[in-house]
Amino acid sequence: MGVALSESVSNRSLSFTSKGVEETESAAAALAKSIGPAGLLVCLDGPLGSGKTAFVRGLARGLGLDVEQVASPTFVIANEYRLAADGESEGRCLVHADLYRVEHEERLWASGFEDYLGPERILVVEWANRFPGVFPSSQLHIQLDRPGEAQGLEVRCFEARAEGENAEGVLAVWREALSGTAD
Repeated sequence: MGVALSESVSNRSLSFTSKGVEETESAAAALAKSIGPAGLLVCLDGPLGSGKTAFVRGLARGLGLDVEQVASPTFVIANEYRLAADGESEGRCLVHADLYRVEHEERLWASGFEDYLGPERILVVEWANRFPGVFPSSQLHIQLDRPGEAQGLEVRCFEARAEGENAEGVLAVWREALSGTAD
């Protein structure tokens, strides 16, 4: 069983639904395996409880990291996780940032955030929509929603949009991976 893909309206977008945390994490793990050596900026937006941190845990799992150590960095802005040095991943890391409590762009820059924007990094930013002008234009933006929340349903909807050549390439590989797991 896997996520349910929707018909794509363009090569730069992807829509799917998951029925719970396990499917959300599996979709994110597939994304992790789609990211090449150039790294990727992933901007995650959605309401509280929509599955952003679960998505990051799945991404971490797909990168071979211990998911038990992955937690939302709400109070520290960002957590950095070094990938195992296996030749291909040497020096690479996953950076998980959460901008929910950051009120001003100055606070973001004072935290050293620009260091996370370097090449070869996989930077995942929760609440990226709070500061849209600070991120490079090459990114994978994922909007999460929980349409059945009022009815107690665990269904999550994902709308991914790629901007830039690197993100478009990753999206194409990710789409192929997800279509192999779809019902």
